[in-house]
Amino acid sequence: MEDGTLVPGAPAGKVELPATRPACRGAIDQLRGDIDAIRAQIAAADLERQAKRGKMDPRWYHRARTAIRHKRQQIAALTAHMQALPATPGRKAGFKDCLIQVLRDEFDEEAWQSFLDRAHTMHEQCEAA
Repeated sequence: MEDGTLVPGAPAGKVELPATRPACRGAIDQLRGDIDAIRAQIAAADLERQAKRGKMDPRWYHRARTAIRHKRQQIAALTAHMQALPATPGRKAGFKDCLIQVLRDEFDEEAWQSFLDRAHTMHEQCEAA
């Protein structure tokens, strides 16, 4: 087939892990796209082989499968790294503020206090466990 890289612009060597969750998601999306591109190249090479009634280059096929395996490993590393990253600051607090506003609008003060008491009790039970 071809002697170049299977995916144009693919980085060689160890890739540095992104510092934010959105950057990790973008890198994972890029890697998934690269995997899809390699699979498409394999399919095209197989169609070409069938049309010519020939054989597929085993070295090229092995390199393609190895590239897919490495990209899957990178996705796994990025996924694990992303779980270790702190949540986006302010996002959770902003959601909590909106949730509180919705609940306060829907329920009277007595019901609101009842919810708060239940939440405090549940929180204390979780911390004790």
